[in-house]
Amino acid sequence: MLLRFGKLYCLGDDLMLVDNLAQQAQLEPSLIQQWSRRTQGVGFRRLVVVDIPRDPAADFDCRSFDRNGSEVDSCFADLCCAARFLHDKRLTNQPGLRLQTAGGCVDIHMRDDGWVSASYGNIGLLGTDVLPEELERYLQQLAQRHALILDWQAHGRQLLVWADQAPPQRLHRLLQPVARKLRGWQLLWLYTHEEHIRVQGWQADAEPAGHDPVWLIASMVQQNWPQQAVQVEWQQDCLLLEFSPQQDSVQLCARAWPAYEGQIRL
Repeated sequence: MLLRFGKLYCLGDDLMLVDNLAQQAQLEPSLIQQWSRRTQGVGFRRLVVVDIPRDPAADFDCRSFDRNGSEVDSCFADLCCAARFLHDKRLTNQPGLRLQTAGGCVDIHMRDDGWVSASYGNIGLLGTDVLPEELERYLQQLAQRHALILDWQAHGRQLLVWADQAPPQRLHRLLQPVARKLRGWQLLWLYTHEEHIRVQGWQADAEPAGHDPVWLIASMVQQNWPQQAVQVEWQQDCLLLEFSPQQDSVQLCARAWPAYEGQIRL
């Protein structure tokens, strides 16, 4: 059997998309691990499978798997790629889609200009975790020694640092010791550039389980950015954020780019 797939990019992530509607395949963890290899396989950060929805209120089922073959909750980038994939394969022509994920149903809108948007509520309720004492002390000393105003949040093994007034090159150099201490963590630091926000990061080889980084970025921006709309530059891509304070929600907008289509013999 030949399994047809697509390769797409969104917000710096490369994803493998499989249509399990017109074809049926049992995706074992060993197969996913093999396909994820960048030298001998397809090479991807996550595998996204679109299928018949389990919930009758949804249009499609969207399941995501990491490179180890474990099922994870779908990130915003996964949903953007799924919407673009479904439209490109002509499996739907509806601009508005309800995709069922492991965390629930999400409404996605495919705009005429190619952008994909989704609204998320209760963003202000995202809790924070306690940072290890050594890292907490280092960040405090770093801020005092270099006269920086830093704001940081830890979510599981994900750390976000907001440093508005520090030059990017200097900030990158100062945060390198933090990155070296964060074995198995994801570190993201945010700073303003003209009227935009830029995000740089350091990612361990093993992607930490936790929140969607896009969700964390939106939460941090909401707390530190005075305007209700902003463009975020991240991983050589663009993310648009539009906040609604009355509803405590945010609309996320991004583009998904198709790379190529292929087949794998099972």
